[in-house]
Amino acid sequence: MRLRVIYRASKFLLGSSYGGGIAVNALMKSIWSGPTILLAPAHAVTTRWARINREYILPERTHVVIVHGYADNVVPMSDSEKLIATATPGYGHLISVEDDHRLNNYLTKDVLRKLVVDLLKNSKLGSEQV
Repeated sequence: MRLRVIYRASKFLLGSSYGGGIAVNALMKSIWSGPTILLAPAHAVTTRWARINREYILPERTHVVIVHGYADNVVPMSDSEKLIATATPGYGHLISVEDDHRLNNYLTKDVLRKLVVDLLKNSKLGSEQV
């Protein structure tokens, strides 16, 4: 999977499903090192399908929030649990919710905005421009 350089003026990165997998790869390859929100990230799904043994580890001191639904039948919750366990203590947060893979019930506009504002505050980047 090839990744292009992410616009450096960005305040945060958000990826959902396969986009979350791309975001995880961007973190692991040091293409992106800023605050990141992952929504039911499918980082390990393709490697399982291809029968590739790969370990996913979040970079040290990188603020990451993962939102994952208990009823997700596309990406196992255990993938997110394993990934967030690799975060530096205090830098990674897993939000488990009663929802499916699309997170349509949980992720309203206000909830998503709050996730971004909280992530930016916790990462000390400020949220005045969100």
